[in-house]
Amino acid sequence: MVLSTCLAAIPVVVMLGALGLFHIKAHIAAGMGLAAALLVAIFAYGMPADMAGRAAVLVLAEELP
Repeated sequence: MVLSTCLAAIPVVVMLGALGLFHIKAHIAAGMGLAAALLVAIFAYGMPADMAGRAAVLVLAEELP
């Protein structure tokens, strides 16, 4: 249970670290967080890659005006 929580926190830590420590622009940091979330979903939780990719595209499509 603790391992699952730590794995789920990786995308948040990546995004906040990019913003706070490395002063990367917000839209790039958000993309890095999304990439980290995809990697965690696929490799740590065993989500099929095509399903994870479709979920990411859906998130991006909903965020566009």
